[in-house]
Amino acid sequence: MKPLSKRQIKTIIHLDAAASLVAGDEARRYKAGDLDLIDDTIVVKTFVEVGDVVPMLSSSKNRDLRKGIIDFQEGKVTREGDGGTMTVDKVRITYAAGIKADDAAVKNFLTTGIPADIENAVISIKQGGTIVRELKVSKHVMKGDPAQKLGDDFVELDVPMVLVAGKEIKIDLLRPEGVLGGGTAGFIGLEFDGMKTFPKRVK
Repeated sequence: MKPLSKRQIKTIIHLDAAASLVAGDEARRYKAGDLDLIDDTIVVKTFVEVGDVVPMLSSSKNRDLRKGIIDFQEGKVTREGDGGTMTVDKVRITYAAGIKADDAAVKNFLTTGIPADIENAVISIKQGGTIVRELKVSKHVMKGDPAQKLGDDFVELDVPMVLVAGKEIKIDLLRPEGVLGGGTAGFIGLEFDGMKTFPKRVK
């Protein structure tokens, strides 16, 4: 049997810690060895208005799954069979200028050139009304030249976060209070990289 990688071990530890939050069938199947862990990246790329507290993801703002742009359905991590819960250990935050009528799919999202009001903002991630994580955008901004290698601009989290499949997630951008004019409108990309529970293939 192939030994587990450090990433798999870390994922298992944090999945076990969150077991009480995971739906019964998924937790049972995972413990029984019926679910694999697969590498995955899930994405929110959306337009943000001006203002102190601006929604980025909710069941009403971006309701429908659009692979590679919104990898959530009704604000929830989509189920893969009885799996789908994601343990996130790396995050990338990007920005693209534009107006609300633009299509996020044609935008060139970058980790450089982020407006100051967004760079100094916090991204709040809640699930079931409880804060899962608050991310300071400034920790994710690249200074100087863009990353040369794919993935180098992801920032590793000291402690992974677990996004439970099937439970609503709400993500807000919290700008510093009192920003003149309410800040800069534009597109923000938020990419969660980690490992997801997934049904084992039938051999």
